[in-house]
Amino acid sequence: DVAEWQLAIELLMEAHSWQQHDHPMVQLYLWRCRAHCGLAEEAERHLLQLQTSQQIDLFELGISLTEVNILLGNLPRARDCLSRLADLRPGSIEHALLELEIIRVQWFESGVLPPIQKCVKHHPESRRVLLKAANVYRRFCLYEESFSTFARLFSLFPCSGRPVESYMKLLVNMSNLDEIRRVIASQPLLVPPVDLRLYEAECLIQLCREPEAEQILSSMHRSQMSMFLQSEIAWRRGDYASVLDLRRQIYQSDPANPETQFPYADALLSTGQWKEAWPLYESRFYRSTSASVIPNGIHPIASNQQPHARRVLVFGEQGIGDTVMMASVLPDLLKVAASTTLFVQPRLADWFSDALPDVRVLSTIDADEFQAMDSCYGLGSLPQYFRNAPSDCPGNPYLSIQSSELLNRWENRLATLGEGPKIGIAWRGGRGFASERRSIPLLQLAPILSVDPSIHWINLQYQHDPDELAQASSELGVTIHHFDGIPVDMYQTAALTQSLDLVVTVQQTALHVAGAVGTNAFVLLPLAPEWRYGSQGSQMPWYSSVELFRQSALDDWNGPIESVRGRLASWLDQFASQNEAQ
Repeated sequence: DVAEWQLAIELLMEAHSWQQHDHPMVQLYLWRCRAHCGLAEEAERHLLQLQTSQQIDLFELGISLTEVNILLGNLPRARDCLSRLADLRPGSIEHALLELEIIRVQWFESGVLPPIQKCVKHHPESRRVLLKAANVYRRFCLYEESFSTFARLFSLFPCSGRPVESYMKLLVNMSNLDEIRRVIASQPLLVPPVDLRLYEAECLIQLCREPEAEQILSSMHRSQMSMFLQSEIAWRRGDYASVLDLRRQIYQSDPANPETQFPYADALLSTGQWKEAWPLYESRFYRSTSASVIPNGIHPIASNQQPHARRVLVFGEQGIGDTVMMASVLPDLLKVAASTTLFVQPRLADWFSDALPDVRVLSTIDADEFQAMDSCYGLGSLPQYFRNAPSDCPGNPYLSIQSSELLNRWENRLATLGEGPKIGIAWRGGRGFASERRSIPLLQLAPILSVDPSIHWINLQYQHDPDELAQASSELGVTIHHFDGIPVDMYQTAALTQSLDLVVTVQQTALHVAGAVGTNAFVLLPLAPEWRYGSQGSQMPWYSSVELFRQSALDDWNGPIESVRGRLASWLDQFASQNEAQ
């Protein structure tokens, strides 16, 4: 992390006399460290000047330049540097580590599996390569692959040190309580010491075994992490007052720390205290997990200043659904900014380009163009200037497909299914922490799926299992139609969604797409969902077309399913009346 790179700079300065500081190799190592401390652009200039020195190690220079270009987000140039490294020293461990780092900072997951496997195959006994590969697998939620790589690592090397913490985080992701307890029982050597029971408590919370987690936490020394986990338990029970109190205490214990600021902001947002929350919400860019929030090489510029009359770059952040939701602020930005350039995930580029013809939409940007901007904001930073309270959200559609040809194509495809309403369906939430809490087995939705045989159900589930659709057909007699490319291709998915009559979904991207294009959606929510959904009520401020159906008891979906079934029945009556009138 940055603190370690800073320590490396201090050690280099102490280890050499002032005369030696000018030696090219000392300069190389100093600028390599400084690049990781926020000076990547300046580091690149100095490193390039070292190329002509006879005293420079070109392989070490290549490593530094590859790292710098990764930090700058210039992955094509990083790969070019990497190819030169391969020419200088074929098959090196450093080359494999940099290849894995380039994969890690990608903004998309398609095609990552083969190159990771290739790196591991070439260095099957390298501790550093195995650990890096395991963490890259985890970064893309390839949990089984990460688990097997950790197993390989610990079969060759002691289960100790930092790899243990990475492994425990993976086990929490996988809800593998038995293995967590086995590792704790083995008493691995950790420096500095970490109480691994915190991971056991976190896993128990994820498994909805809160009383057991509370018992562990009550026996431990009070710490920021233990208090945070206690707040998670309160959150899951819908006790927002306790959540806010605990996270306020954590924040007040260390108010300058992004790791304490962000959870407090999260709690404030959930309780509708948006104006107070937004400044603290900026801490997401400075947390240890920031690499999973923003694209590499992009960072806020003057984001604490209003965007009025400025040349503005806005970047998508967090997940696909988060980017879609926060894009609702773009119409406000366009009214005040001198110019707006939007940098989004590749899957969103075609859709946003169609829906926002006055905005330049990119998925890559070079360093010079980036630095030419007056301001750069994450999409989630814009609400501080336009949304001081939930009531400030207009709720209007803002990403409607403009291509009449594309919409006609989908309307014609849907018409071939026959008469009756066309309704999209999605039943699993995204991956990672709490994904199981917002997912419902498809067959459990039988009361909704079977409410009326005239409905044509359309699959909107990302990475669905075809066997699930076959099972719904054989056991419920319900056909769920699947169109190739849906929902991987977000442009086509948005056009399809805009052509549907209704969407029924759990808490996931499908609801954000529906809200953005103005299609009505019924959303089944777990108890105490993310802040975006508020703490109560059936309305979501971001979208007027979305209705929320909340759990009243933890992990009990019967209430929301029955409520949606009843609401769908009344909606069908309205749909039939409208068709008769037409």
